[in-house]
Amino acid sequence: PKKVIASQQAANRDAIVRYLEDKEVPRNAIYGIVGNIDKETGGTFDYQQQQKNGPGYGLFQLDPGGGHQKEYSAFLERGGREDSMEAQLDYFLESIYDKNSPARESLGSGNADELTRIFSEGTTGEVTQAIMDKWEKPRDYIDKDKGPVEFYKYRKNLIERQTSASMADITDKIINRARTEPLEIVYTPR
Repeated sequence: PKKVIASQQAANRDAIVRYLEDKEVPRNAIYGIVGNIDKETGGTFDYQQQQKNGPGYGLFQLDPGGGHQKEYSAFLERGGREDSMEAQLDYFLESIYDKNSPARESLGSGNADELTRIFSEGTTGEVTQAIMDKWEKPRDYIDKDKGPVEFYKYRKNLIERQTSASMADITDKIINRARTEPLEIVYTPR
């Protein structure tokens, strides 16, 4: 796996957030997307991140054996685009929002419609879970009905994503509050 220093991690994360804001993605959906990307990239937010001990690649750790990787390659070719943070995010959004996209067809229009609804109405936690369950469909999700060990892995994975998404939400609220309210520091000697 690629090592990324903390300042680069923050820059990568901020670039993703700004890009999604420019695309007018609802704020709660941005937090859910960022929470999933945090987990998928191991916190690097690097669009070139290779999966540790696996074949996954990028912000969403697309697996060469899965449908998303094939659809993403076709997406790049159709648009004459190169792989980038923007291209990966555009593919993700197109697969959900664009009713004429082959990627949406591959995802399933029912899943895409549900993601669209949750992005606009759901909480950050609901968005995070919906992305994992309906878009990424990781192995622990697929295996969750096989027994307690698999279900535990699924829940642990989900909780880690939701925690990351919630931290983004909390940080944003603190920053916005600091921008709008004067800070009063009170020192009380002992």
